[in-house]
Amino acid sequence: MKPPAFLRTGGYIFEILLFAFFFVTGYSPHVYKYYNGEKHKMVQIFGDSTSDLPQALVKGNNITIIPLYVTMGNFTGRDGLEVTPTDIFEWTAYSEEIPKTAAFSPEDAAKALMKAREAGDDVVFIGISEQMSSSCNSVRLGAQAIDYEDHVHVVDSKNLCSGIGMLLLYAAELAEAGESAAVIAEKSRALAERVRSSFIIDTLDFLAKGGRCSSATAVVGNALKIKPRIIVKDGAMSVDKKYRGDQKVVAKHYVKDLKKELLAADPRCVFLVRAGLPEEIFEEAVKTVTDLKHFEHILTAEAGAIISSHCGPGTLGVFYVEKA
Repeated sequence: MKPPAFLRTGGYIFEILLFAFFFVTGYSPHVYKYYNGEKHKMVQIFGDSTSDLPQALVKGNNITIIPLYVTMGNFTGRDGLEVTPTDIFEWTAYSEEIPKTAAFSPEDAAKALMKAREAGDDVVFIGISEQMSSSCNSVRLGAQAIDYEDHVHVVDSKNLCSGIGMLLLYAAELAEAGESAAVIAEKSRALAERVRSSFIIDTLDFLAKGGRCSSATAVVGNALKIKPRIIVKDGAMSVDKKYRGDQKVVAKHYVKDLKKELLAADPRCVFLVRAGLPEEIFEEAVKTVTDLKHFEHILTAEAGAIISSHCGPGTLGVFYVEKA
C-alpha cells in the first residue's frame, strides 16, 4: 500500500494514444499486461458508493463505483449521483423522517460487470460489510447472471465508508503492480482485518428513526447532549464510548482519545470524514491529527448519502490501519 498510488489522479499521454490505436484497429489492449517479462491478466477494481472516496482518487486509480439507492418519500435516486447529503438533511428537517436506503440490484451489478467481461478482465469487488447490506451478494448474483462468476472476486470489507475506501486504494495499487485478482482479493481480506473505523454523531434522532435505538433513548440522550462513539468491529457497529457536551468540544476529545491508537497505526495513511460537520470543527480535527507528525498522508472526505442517512449531520469519523 504505497502512498503515491493513493494520490494518483491521472494517466499518461502515451497510454491514451495507444488506447486510441487499439480502439481504431479493434484490438483489445485490456486482456493482458506484462510485468518483469511475465504475462498477467488485467484486473479491474470495483467498489460501492458507501466507500465515499473522493472522485479524484476514484478516477486516478481506475476504480469503478456502483451506487446504492436512497428513497425520500416518492423519490428514489442513486447515492452520489441524484442524491447528496444536503438533499437528505433538508428533506429530513422538512418531513421529520429519514430516508430509506437499499443496495443496488443484481441487474445493476451485472450491467456494471459487463464492461469488464467485454474487455476480458478479471474483477475484484470490495463492498460494505455483509452484515449491513446485500451489496456483495448482488455482485455475486450479477456475475452469475452474465456467466462471469469465475472472474469476479467479492471481498466483504467488514467495514463502511473510508474503511472500504482504504481497501479499494490498496487493491488498485496491487492491480497496477500486476497482481492477479485472486491474490488481490486474498491480500485485501487480510488487510480488512486491520482496518479500524470509528465515528461520533451529533444527534440520536437518525439512529432512532432508523430503528437503531429507541425514541426514548434518543430524547433523553439529546437532552443530556450525549454523543456516542461508534466503532465497527467484525463487520457490525456498536457503541464504544459516550461523550457529553457540544459537538465542537466532543470532537476535540474524540480525536485526542485516539492519539495512542493513531501513533501505533500504519503511518502511511489516515482518513478523516465528515457529514454535515462545520468546517471549523473539521479543520481542528485534521490539525490535531497533523500535529501528531505520524502520518505521511492525511486524506479527507465527505460522507455520502448512504452514510449521512443513518448518521445525520454533525458526524466525524477517523479511519486508519493497524500495523501488521
